Amino acid sequence: MSNCVVVRGWFIIEKRDVDTIKSIILRHQKYIEKYNIDEATYQKYSKGWCFASGEINGAYSAFYGAAIQGSYIDCLKDTLIEIAKEVEDFGAHLFLEDEKGHEYEWIIKDKVLIEAQSPMYMDFF
Repeated sequence: MSNCVVVRGWFIIEKRDVDTIKSIILRHQKYIEKYNIDEATYQKYSKGWCFASGEINGAYSAFYGAAIQGSYIDCLKDTLIEIAKEVEDFGAHLFLEDEKGHEYEWIIKDKVLIEAQSPMYMDFF
């Protein structure tokens, strides 16, 4: 897959899990050869991770948003799967759209990543 994919998603997390999630993201840097990406590409796409600066009404949020090359998509997916396995009650909802206009979603629930065609037209993003 070499086309560009726009990814945007959010996660509600516990404060105690922020450092664990950040360490998993950094850990995946070791596997860049597996995904056929170089260090500079990994660093560029890692900038898409954002964490809220503090708790809002008892919840912490994390976000991922970037226009990424298709070669990084598997790395991102595997990172999310690893987070789901290591972080209790981790849930996520991501929207993806490729340059051909195909839209789909990744939903993580109960430690499983489900990929589905997007059920709604997402033109407002």
